[in-house]
Amino acid sequence: MAQVAVPPPALDPEIVAYNQKVDALSTDIRNIAASIGGDMKMRQLPDGLKGKKVYGARAGVRSNFNKMEGQYLELAKVTEKLKKGVVKTKKGQFVGFAAPSFIDPSMARLLGLKEGTVLWPKGGKPIFSFANITKFMVARVLANGLVHDAELSRFSCDEQMKALFQPYLIVSQKPGKEPLDLNNMSYTGIQQLIKNFVEKRNKEIPGPVLTDELKAVFEKLDEQFSTLKDIKEKVKEASRKLARAGHDLLKAKESLDKNEITQELYNGYVISYKNTNEIRQQAFAIFQQHAKAMGI
Repeated sequence: MAQVAVPPPALDPEIVAYNQKVDALSTDIRNIAASIGGDMKMRQLPDGLKGKKVYGARAGVRSNFNKMEGQYLELAKVTEKLKKGVVKTKKGQFVGFAAPSFIDPSMARLLGLKEGTVLWPKGGKPIFSFANITKFMVARVLANGLVHDAELSRFSCDEQMKALFQPYLIVSQKPGKEPLDLNNMSYTGIQQLIKNFVEKRNKEIPGPVLTDELKAVFEKLDEQFSTLKDIKEKVKEASRKLARAGHDLLKAKESLDKNEITQELYNGYVISYKNTNEIRQQAFAIFQQHAKAMGI
């Protein structure tokens, strides 16, 4: 039996009035953007002069106005999100980098995929997505303690990752950029390497068919990675607090050595650091448990 669409509940008059104010504000912002992109950009250099088009002595060039126009349009979009009681339309799932794609079997094995499953049909190509491979690698790096202490945006690849990525270091190198180093890798660098293992989708190769069964698996993966991300944020916050506590402890030790503070006050900094470290270790242990449950 076909389902009958249920209309959204009527909004209270106060909410309607509020939403009208939000709409009016958004319209005003868009009008400013239109003025910047229209009238302000119409002023040109006098006839016969060459060079970048300007709008008066020492004024900005056209690109400045284009940028400003874009910023106001983005502000208008953010403003519209302030409306209350509006049913939000969901963007299509699994598009772009999140789309199911055929991947290289060597990558599939590192991800822990098994042949004869939904993500790796018997006799067929394994299926994953660029976005989920990236999430997997980021989680693997953190769960295995591969992040550099001195620079948290850098990490070392483990032996399995090195064996997988080593043959693609040169072809993945971007002109003018620093060489990729598996012992000093950035998250942007790992994405450059991942591209070599994901089959490009096009008209001739449309990629896997998103069946109900495959969609259900990808929805479950989204849920698991979302939970893992929330836990990771707690680990990051605990790590930041631990770094601050460590800095305070060093300063306190310097002050103690100079007899500027008492031993009792210094002991308070020691206890604070130990407690913060314990909280960080607990958060990290929970992250590792969830990562292990996902096969990471």
